[in-house]
Amino acid sequence: MNSKRDFDRAVDQWLDEGLDATPPEVIDAVLLAVRSTPQERDLRVPWRTTSMTLYLRVAAVIALAVIASTAALSSGYQFFSGGSGFGGTNATPSASPALIARGTFVTSRGAVELEATGEGSSATGRMTVSGVVEDWSFIVDLQCTRTTEDGLIMIGGVTTATAGGGSVLSPEGTFAAIVLKRGSPVQATVWSQRGGGTEATSCLAYLDERFEEKLMDPRVDDDDPGPIEGTIELGPGGSGPGGTTATPSPSPALLARGNFVIADGAVEIQATGEGSGVSGRMTVTEAGSDAAFTVDLQCARTTAAVSVAGEQADDGLIMIGGVTTDTTGGGSVLSPEGTWAGIVLKRGSPVETSIWSQRGGPTSEAASCLAYLDEQLMEEPSRNTDGDWLSPIEGTVELGP
Repeated sequence: MNSKRDFDRAVDQWLDEGLDATPPEVIDAVLLAVRSTPQERDLRVPWRTTSMTLYLRVAAVIALAVIASTAALSSGYQFFSGGSGFGGTNATPSASPALIARGTFVTSRGAVELEATGEGSSATGRMTVSGVVEDWSFIVDLQCTRTTEDGLIMIGGVTTATAGGGSVLSPEGTFAAIVLKRGSPVQATVWSQRGGGTEATSCLAYLDERFEEKLMDPRVDDDDPGPIEGTIELGPGGSGPGGTTATPSPSPALLARGNFVIADGAVEIQATGEGSGVSGRMTVTEAGSDAAFTVDLQCARTTAAVSVAGEQADDGLIMIGGVTTDTTGGGSVLSPEGTWAGIVLKRGSPVETSIWSQRGGPTSEAASCLAYLDEQLMEEPSRNTDGDWLSPIEGTVELGP
């Protein structure tokens, strides 16, 4: 029975040392015990002998060895399969670029479809600017962004495609941008190299250049952001807390809408907004010909009540101006593309009006839409010494309040 005692001692030693490994001597002892231990029992006594205890201990040893081996295999599988344990690497999804601006809306420069994301001064996305009532557009591949100390969000890039008169407003390969100002409604304006160049050699340099120009010459007020019409979502950047999420802007106020005839020809007009935040279109067709020109309306000015025959008039003059974007027939003579043009309306029954354009070629030195309106109003007395420079309309026109 020495083998039994040897087996008991080996098992006790193994149990005391732990389950990290099964010593070879234990395995040998188990096998020896199985071969040499008597299996007989007395029929009168239940099978509860020392031998039974021995076998239970052997079974426990074997079960523990199996558990330990299974655990080791499981750990090895987890290691090689790249789990979260030792040696495993959890795949970490890359963070999406932060939203800068997203929306579809109308500004004084046209309809805008915008999707811009980015990080730091880098931006990706696209901006499409198109005419509200005429067929022109240009597309900008967005590349950079800058937020000023007072919270203006500037997003710029390079014009990559144009259609219609879009090539005049923003030639392909030139920088363009949008400026957004938080509020209710959000305000916006579009910058482009319409009829002029830039010394900037990068997207960010272009944004800085245009912003510096605005600071140096505040009179260039047609570059000021105006209220949008539509919906825009702004990211959390800028100086204010949080973004402006899906803010529907109220519809701009009506300025003038109608179809009518004057001595010089026929006019179709649709204009909303105020100040430098005007949007809409005016088409003028010369009487007796097919010569016509179309004006992308951008600004408006209402004069103080004027004196008429010594009496104070009920209302002032409504002046609406913009840039000629398209001509047909001899319309290029009446108002060359890329030049300022406008209309003056005087309330009454009937309404009276006059058309302003740079007939025969650019003659205005005005650097902005509002400056053009002011310039023309000041020159009107010298052009019409008799004071009769407004003509009654034939047709209908609806003027705003």
